[in-house]
Amino acid sequence: MRMLLFVCLAIIGLGLTQAFFPSNSISLSAASSGRSQSLMMSCRRNNKTEKRKRNRDYARKFQTKGLDSRKNIVIEQKRNVVAKSEEKFQAEVYKLTTDDDMPAYTGFEFSA
Repeated sequence: MRMLLFVCLAIIGLGLTQAFFPSNSISLSAASSGRSQSLMMSCRRNNKTEKRKRNRDYARKFQTKGLDSRKNIVIEQKRNVVAKSEEKFQAEVYKLTTDDDMPAYTGFEFSA
């Protein structure tokens, strides 16, 4: 009885361990047919060339353009207009006042 149990456990154990290893039938069939290998390599080559083309296109898309373009000139002009108005506003907000700017208050006596 123990021997039968041991044999059953050994068969189950071998079945489980083979699940972690690749089967030989796939690798043998791919290696035996040279055509499938060349097809796999040609697909890989095509994928690589397509990827290079995509990378070139993306690099061109996100490339910084020179400052001579009309768009950049207009943007810079708009920035200058906004900066000037902002400076004017800040000058009004934080304007320094002197005694000459303020009318003299009467009725307050400050004695030391």
